[in-house]
Amino acid sequence: MSSHIFVDRRKELADLEKFYEMSKKGIYSGLILYGWRKVGKSTLIDFFLSNKPGFRINCAWISDPETFCRIIIDELKKLLNDVELVKELKLLLREERNPMMLLRKTFEILNEASDYLKDKLIVALDEFHKFIDKMSLRIARETNKRKDIVYNDILWMLKDIMEKKKVVAPSLSNG
Repeated sequence: MSSHIFVDRRKELADLEKFYEMSKKGIYSGLILYGWRKVGKSTLIDFFLSNKPGFRINCAWISDPETFCRIIIDELKKLLNDVELVKELKLLLREERNPMMLLRKTFEILNEASDYLKDKLIVALDEFHKFIDKMSLRIARETNKRKDIVYNDILWMLKDIMEKKKVVAPSLSNG
């Protein structure tokens, strides 16, 4: 958990708790926390995650599906104690050559992790807007496609993954 002071965020934390409980019932699966820089969005998510199955990833520096997959492997190892899903991700990382498919399959395994945990996994993607931008640029270069097309493909792929409603994915963006 963050070492930051948690002040005047009880209402927001309570709202996140309600959202999480509703997501367990299949009502919600994604949430975007949007606000100015340095107002405490990440700290709020850290407090929220402190007693739940999940993790927050700072995506600002991640620009390729391989790095994202490695981060997910490391986080799932902590939660799942190196079960088959982690082994599957490691194999996927070695064998999948299509960057878009690697990204999609990594997200699909997060859905499977919820099944394994028998609880709703929370994956908070901090700096989500930068993640999508950098990822689409990298994949566009590697696949000789236009960035705007890849950008939209990634968003549609995430919509498809999120509609399964197995993972709660709060995304954090700056205003």
